[in-house]
Amino acid sequence: MNEWEEIRAKKPDPGFMRTIRKKVRIYADESVEEPVIAALSGLGINVHSAIENGDSGKPDEYHASKAFKMRRFLLTKDKGFLDNRSYPFNRTYGIIVLAYNPKKTEQILASFGHLVDLICRNEELWKGQKLVISPTQIDDHFRDEAGQDRQTTYRFKGGRVFIRAR
Repeated sequence: MNEWEEIRAKKPDPGFMRTIRKKVRIYADESVEEPVIAALSGLGINVHSAIENGDSGKPDEYHASKAFKMRRFLLTKDKGFLDNRSYPFNRTYGIIVLAYNPKKTEQILASFGHLVDLICRNEELWKGQKLVISPTQIDDHFRDEAGQDRQTTYRFKGGRVFIRAR
């Protein structure tokens, strides 16, 4: 599927939602702003921060390894973590890259909303994947059952959601 298709919302099955509502546990590297970390914590999301842990200035490999060992999603603004050679899928618990302009409050709020509403409440759906969250879409990078790297994009426009898989 290379064409955009609209996702039509169905009434969620409450029993299904109870089984997948394990909240994401996050390790935020030093690129993530403190107000974002504080807001996630304020919503009850379990966040460990590289800055709070005294891990500022350590290399990216250190942060990726620490998040993996802690069984936490790595939250970052560094798109270098999408490199599958340096950070293979089997050596990550999950990576979430925030892609917004930090000087534009509406972009921060939109990206933050997608992170909280769609990702943080459903760990099992996203485990082992690499996600790029922007104000208008989420790019989901993953490895399929056949070992092929794939990408699905979810685009938000006018209160509607569209999907394209590649």
